[in-house]
This record gives sequence, structure tokens and C-alpha cells, in this order.
Amino acid sequence: MNDNVVMLICYLPAPVIFIIVGLILWRFPAPYGDAIGYKTKLSYSSKEAWDYAQVFFGKLCTLVNIPVMALSVGVGVFQIVKNVSEDVGLVLCLILTTLQTVPLFVCIFITESRLKKYFGGKNE
Repeated sequence: MNDNVVMLICYLPAPVIFIIVGLILWRFPAPYGDAIGYKTKLSYSSKEAWDYAQVFFGKLCTLVNIPVMALSVGVGVFQIVKNVSEDVGLVLCLILTTLQTVPLFVCIFITESRLKKYFGGKNE
């Protein structure tokens, strides 16, 4: 099997996992205090904050990672079509891995900002 095909296969798990987790949290939010879910200090501040955080983070994570998955497939197909060298493939892999990771932190930051805006003043 061509190394570039292997790279395409390696690019897919991260966005697929983030989309699946997002869909689960969005459609089936974890009950308050459950062992799974979006767990931060602000999300634990009240049941309303917990419920809001589960759905909001799940929806955001799903919607943000759909384009990331499309980008991952695009980069993988580009590598196969152009039959890029190992050096170029490594650089593309590093860039893509960063672009797959950054949206997760962006989703966390946006969710925490929303929680602070809507629920942050309750404990003060």
C-alpha cells in the first residue's frame, strides 16, 4: 500500500472521534455529575450550567470538526494524487495534526466563555 494512502487513513480518526463525541453530547447530554461529559468548574456550578455546557459543547465540537474532517480528507487525497515525498508528507502531517487539535481548544475556550457569560455570576 502506498505510504500516502496510509497517511490518509491516519488523518481520519481525530476528526471522526471529535464528531462522534460531539454528536453524543449534543443529542444525548450526560446527566448532571455523571462520569462522562464536558466537565469543568463552570459546568459543575449548577445543573442548568451543566446541561447547557453538554449541549453547547457537543454542537460546537460537531460543527467545527466537519470542516476539519473535509480538510483532512483533502490533504490525504492531495498527497495521493501528487505522490508527495516523505519530507513534504511529514510537513503536511505536522500542519494537519495542529489544525486538527486547535479546534478542540477553541471549542473549550468558546464554551467556557459562554458559561462565564451566562452562569459565571451565580457563585459570586
